[in-house]
Amino acid sequence: MSVTTRSPSRGMAFEIDDLVRARQWAERKGLALRIRLDHVERGQDLEEVLTLAPPGRALWHLSLWRDRGGVVMRQGSQPPALFASVEAALAAAAPRRRMRIWSRARPF
Repeated sequence: MSVTTRSPSRGMAFEIDDLVRARQWAERKGLALRIRLDHVERGQDLEEVLTLAPPGRALWHLSLWRDRGGVVMRQGSQPPALFASVEAALAAAAPRRRMRIWSRARPF
C-alpha cells in the first residue's frame, strides 16, 4: 500500500479581526470577499487565502495570505509584496479605476 503525505502548509490562518477588516474594506470597494482554504498559490500550499474580486467574476483582483513574515498581497499579475498587517496591505492596494468611453458621434 502506498501512502502519500502532503507537505505542511506555508501560510497561516488569519485572525478574526483581520477577516472582519478585510470584509469591511471589500464592501466599501464593492468587491466580493472569498476565503479559500488549503489553496495552492504558484506552487505553495497555503492554509487560507483571501481573494477579492468584482461580484460575479471568477478571476480575482487581489489575494492575501499570511506567513511567518507578515501578510503577503498579490494584486493582479504583479509580484507578491510583504506587509506588516492586513490593514497595511489593503491601504497599499491600488484602486481599480473604471474606464468611461465618451463618444460624441451620433448614431446613424
